Amino acid sequence: MEGWKGPVIGDTTKTKNLWAESLSIQEMNPEDGIEDTKPLTSEQQELLEWVNTQLEKHVPPIPPIKNLSSNMRSGVILIQLVEVRSLYPI
Repeated sequence: MEGWKGPVIGDTTKTKNLWAESLSIQEMNPEDGIEDTKPLTSEQQELLEWVNTQLEKHVPPIPPIKNLSSNMRSGVILIQLVEVRSLYPI
């Protein structure tokens, strides 16, 4: 890119975007130190149960999540939740 003075990404062969990551069922590891240990409020627990109920409907089924913030931060679970609710695979 002639004249470009911004940052340049070198080797992108191992780069994954959100779409590529969503194709693999692997979610970011919740054991990486960001897991929230505070108890959930009743509203958060209700939302967590709803999300897990929806993820059971995904084909193939998604393992239940334990923490809304750490398990959804990559966006993969959110995409899979949208797929279930919209009945349209992304």
